[in-house]
Amino acid sequence: MKTFQSVKLTLALLITCSFAKAKGVPSENLTKTHAINTYIDAMTRGRVSNLS
Repeated sequence: MKTFQSVKLTLALLITCSFAKAKGVPSENLTKTHAINTYIDAMTRGRVSNLS
């Protein structure tokens, strides 16, 4: 019975993880210019919302 519960829990976790997906990153956020501007905004203006 303990083995069956372990298998059931493992299967539930596998299904949950396979359906969970992170939010996609827009392609304009992957440029050097965007990274530099985000860093400058964080250091000079304190805007850390886009800083990960």
